[in-house]
Amino acid sequence: MAFTQSIIVQVQQASAYQCCRCRSIGIEVHHIIPQKDKGLDTFENAAPLCPNCHSWFGDNPVKRKEITQMRDWWYKVVKQMYAPMAMDFKILNEINTKVEAIGSNQDRA
Repeated sequence: MAFTQSIIVQVQQASAYQCCRCRSIGIEVHHIIPQKDKGLDTFENAAPLCPNCHSWFGDNPVKRKEITQMRDWWYKVVKQMYAPMAMDFKILNEINTKVEAIGSNQDRA
């Protein structure tokens, strides 16, 4: 079996569509522990790698820990980079809701 489309999208979004090793855009979702070694098709066993890094490091058991560490670090960086933007949208949405409520109240008066 392969990764579900849902997990692929989750990995793509968590990595900002970039390789966790070289930051290239255009990733493949890599099994850290391969299916042949009983690796599961889960988010925890997935890493975003570009085709080049995937072919160089993908099937190397020695690199599994390193790929996992790079992935985890990259996910944190991406979250920090985009979290302020998400917060701004939340604040703007709250302001917009309040402005609409004020507008509705004025229309009734």
